Amino acid sequence: MKKKALIKDTAHRHECHFGVKPQAAAYAPGRIEVLGNHTDYNEGYVISAAVDRGICVTLSKSDRPGMEWYAVNMNRRARIDELNDRPESGETWINYAKGVLYLLRERGIEVPPVCGTVQGSIERGAGLSSSAAYEVAAGLAAADLAGGQIEPEELARLCRRAEEEFAGVRCGLLDPLTSLCGREHGMIMTDFRSLDLQSDAIPDGYVFLLFDTNVSHSLGDSDYNARREACERVVEQVAARLDHPVHALRDISVDEWDEVKSGIDETDARRAEHVIRECDRVLRAWTYLGRGDIEPFGELMYESHQSSRDLFENSCDELDAVVRECRNAGALGARLSGGGFGGSALALVREAEADRISAFVRERCEYQDGARPVARVIVPSAGAETLGVE
Repeated sequence: MKKKALIKDTAHRHECHFGVKPQAAAYAPGRIEVLGNHTDYNEGYVISAAVDRGICVTLSKSDRPGMEWYAVNMNRRARIDELNDRPESGETWINYAKGVLYLLRERGIEVPPVCGTVQGSIERGAGLSSSAAYEVAAGLAAADLAGGQIEPEELARLCRRAEEEFAGVRCGLLDPLTSLCGREHGMIMTDFRSLDLQSDAIPDGYVFLLFDTNVSHSLGDSDYNARREACERVVEQVAARLDHPVHALRDISVDEWDEVKSGIDETDARRAEHVIRECDRVLRAWTYLGRGDIEPFGELMYESHQSSRDLFENSCDELDAVVRECRNAGALGARLSGGGFGGSALALVREAEADRISAFVRERCEYQDGARPVARVIVPSAGAETLGVE
């Protein structure tokens, strides 16, 4: 469903379900991670883009305490009587909105009791960060309904807290920040220590293809948190071996890593090496993009996937097959996008070859259950926004 149709339909369903028109609404896009896998919470660098699929949230004030929520895509309803700091154990999907609204109140934005409707054009588990888009849209709509204001960086941090404290995922800022700060037809490069953003356009004649493997992932149930803990352990060990401050893996250069990695637990060392080299890949890729050197940019995407597969071990057979066949088809670059353990692979291709490459990869990637990856062109889009309601 296109953005305008999604917004209109969500408002209509809100009125049908709750009997009142929405008083506030917001839309937030999903995101693709072009380069920089698991570097954000290591205070490193990521190249990303908001996409032309997203989540819409509509809200109206309620005369009952707490919050009532309707999820259109799942056709599920949930109600809580109190907006407190305890995650819900039943309808867990409501925790994303509950966490954001609770933390907005904690921050001083007095969100009233609400009825909310959420609907999206992002498939859950596809690796486009539907959860962050959901949180961002809920936060923007709730702040607007309460007459409050919150800066993008602060809202991104609040959404990260909501995901950690209410959904149990120790995520970084990449997903909400990209959703908030996306650029039309462009990519952004973020330094996740300073949160400085740079943007650059995708050169004419090139597009991204997203291949959804249909392998659903749930980061709260995956090894995502274990990967983060491994990175933190390495930082503690290496900090004592270098003569400059080491607060995160981004502080360790590739050359330094080769000198200090001896004696570190083998598994932890693989996780850290991926992040350290990935930070270096992002910086080199951004330089290539600025010069219009697309082919070496794409090759770094292939290197990134190999590192995710072999060192960070957050790929899967289906993702590996898509990336392999993308190379065989002549794609300039391809890699898993997002947390991994399933979801989607992203390919950089010449626009004139998009249909051919899509067909080639789909033909050669039939999984055990007979399913094939779903391919579509991804259009980098603008960031999240509040919406006027009648």
